[in-house]
Amino acid sequence: MRFIILLERPLFSFIFYLSNSWVQNILNSMSDNIADLERQHKALEDEITEAMRHRSVDDLAIVELKRQKLHIKEAIERLRNQATSAKDSRSRSMDA
Repeated sequence: MRFIILLERPLFSFIFYLSNSWVQNILNSMSDNIADLERQHKALEDEITEAMRHRSVDDLAIVELKRQKLHIKEAIERLRNQATSAKDSRSRSMDA
């Protein structure tokens, strides 16, 4: 069974034919990346909580930590959406 992935860019479109094992490796890698980002997100959450307990921490430093946390959350959501799309494509390919 092969899967087709279409990668569109402004000037070019690429079509990749991937085997089951390649798709599974990609999904596993995405899961690992999501787990790493979730750990970073949690660490920032803990750091923000700790910083807010201490009046000596600059408000701008806390704002920067929150901004970093938001960027990580957005990256997690992007990866989850990509993984869901890949799984859906895989299911449709297997049904065909």
